[in-house]
Amino acid sequence: LGSQRGLITITRQGELFLSRRVEIGADSLKAAGDRYPYFDQIVLEIQRSLDYFDSHFRQAHVDNLVLSPSANGVPGLVDYLNSNLNIKGRILNLSDVVQFEPEWADTLAGPAWTALGAALRHEEKAL
Repeated sequence: LGSQRGLITITRQGELFLSRRVEIGADSLKAAGDRYPYFDQIVLEIQRSLDYFDSHFRQAHVDNLVLSPSANGVPGLVDYLNSNLNIKGRILNLSDVVQFEPEWADTLAGPAWTALGAALRHEEKAL
């Protein structure tokens, strides 16, 4: 979840199969008095993405839903997704992926998230 919108991606072993933008961001979720209509829309977008993936690619079923650390600021989101989807979600713990000093945790989980992801990307094929 970015501040203005979200992004759903389905990847396996470094290959991107699907990318879909969601017009709901962390800012609108945090500001909403009633988050559940937004949560319902996110569930619907994730389910549509999973259905598309299952019907168009000959791959094993998606097992994990991993949310960016920015979802930490949206109370109830992970629990709602877990109770309304057939897969279990969790928020990515950056320290499971990258070693860094603890004081950098908030910075890396915020705006630097995109830059960190780009820096970690390893491209085996040239375009």
